[in-house]
Amino acid sequence: MSEALDVRSLLDRINHRLAALRRALAHDHHDETWWSAHDVTAPQAQYERHILRWLAHLLHVDRATARGRIHGAFPNLDAQRVWLAKTETHSWGAAARYVGLSEVATLVALRAGRLGGVANISVAR
Repeated sequence: MSEALDVRSLLDRINHRLAALRRALAHDHHDETWWSAHDVTAPQAQYERHILRWLAHLLHVDRATARGRIHGAFPNLDAQRVWLAKTETHSWGAAARYVGLSEVATLVALRAGRLGGVANISVAR
């Protein structure tokens, strides 16, 4: 079995993928030849970026909370903890699929070390 993931290593993978998507989305969205060569469409890349940003936000909030810091627009740490408690058991669905994990992956499973290493995610699908 592969080594268990931690929040930071998963964030590193997500951030690399987000950077690749940002570069790809800077390309002309109507250039079908370019997009088909990368086996993705511009709308698919936009959706993936949207989903991965949500997952990155969740992970950043978790890291900040563990350090006693506020991340984003939360009014205070208590509000941040309440939001985190509501979302920590939600499965990641498509976001997990984009980083090579089971769609039933959760923050609780990540914290417990029950998620293995991610598949190599490339610039294009």
